[in-house]
Parts: sequence; structure tokens; C-alpha cells
Amino acid sequence: MAGIGRTAVEAVKHALYKQSYGGALGRFYVQRTLEHLLQCSHYFREDVKEVKANIPSSASHSFRRFMFENIPQLKYRNPTTLFDCKFDDGSQPFLKIVFADGKEQSIEVEQKQSEIYNTIVELTKNSEDDSLDNVAEEDVK
Repeated sequence: MAGIGRTAVEAVKHALYKQSYGGALGRFYVQRTLEHLLQCSHYFREDVKEVKANIPSSASHSFRRFMFENIPQLKYRNPTTLFDCKFDDGSQPFLKIVFADGKEQSIEVEQKQSEIYNTIVELTKNSEDDSLDNVAEEDVK
């Protein structure tokens, strides 16, 4: 019976591979589980109105991973912000943040997933987050 199908080790490797690339974890996809959504602790400041993105099939792997993993987390933490994600192959990949005063800030999408996330955090950081960082630094000293 071991010759039929996968061995136990192969089945475990396949399951881990599937999970690491956004496969199903139980009934739901990994990025939809509460545990995954709670990993993000970043709240946008109040003047962030919208996040716009285009993900054509020619987009880099890291940008697609960011859209797949981090956008659901940011949506969960920032329910009042509009997230407009399109899959238009006719235009270039982009990621823009629109503020309440109408100003748009473009983010370079040809960088690593963590760098894209860190850029968004820097652009949308609350002033309260800065004061909390300063308090934490004073506690360390």
C-alpha cells in the first residue's frame, strides 16, 4: 500500500509547501485566518483615504506576495480605508496611497515584500506610534 499515492513524509512536505504559498489551512486560505490577520499591528493615520494598486501578470513575485499576504492584514486593521486592487494587464504595476487632502504617494513595487510593507508603514504611521516608540526607547535606557 505504500507504493500507492504519497508516503507520509511526502504528504507532510506537500502540505507545508502548499501552506507556505497560500494554500488552504483547514477550510480557509492562510491569509484569511484570524491568526494571520492579527500578525499586522499597524493602523493607518486618519487622513489615509485609499490604497490603490494594479497587479498585472507581469508584476514581480515580491509585489504579488505583498498583495496576497499583507493587504488582507492591512484591510483587517484599517476597515475605514478603501483598498482598490485591480488586475489590469494593460498597465504597469503600481501601488499608491491617497490622502484626504488629495495628495497621492506612489510606492516603488520593484523591491522586496518587506521593503514595500515598511514603506507603507513609514508613510502612514500615526503620530501616536512615534510617541509610543519614544517611550519604549526611554524604557530601554
